[in-house]
Amino acid sequence: MPGNSIDIIGIALKVNPMASINTKDGQQKDKREITICDDSECAISVTLWGELCLIEVVEGELVALKNTRVTEWNGRSLNSSN
Repeated sequence: MPGNSIDIIGIALKVNPMASINTKDGQQKDKREITICDDSECAISVTLWGELCLIEVVEGELVALKNTRVTEWNGRSLNSSN
């Protein structure tokens, strides 16, 4: 459900390069989008924000994230900034 926080674990299928975006309030934030898949073969997009963008994520490796926020963006996606 959107707004809930969940813990996730899966394999990184796709890792996009880090990018900077301008927010509505005029700030600049770093973000990196990755796609992960679990053993049910379901995939979901996860957006990493701030310092989490600096963590090296390699395609094919296991990824575990705590407190990812479920959001509605192009379907369902997850956001992690802690």
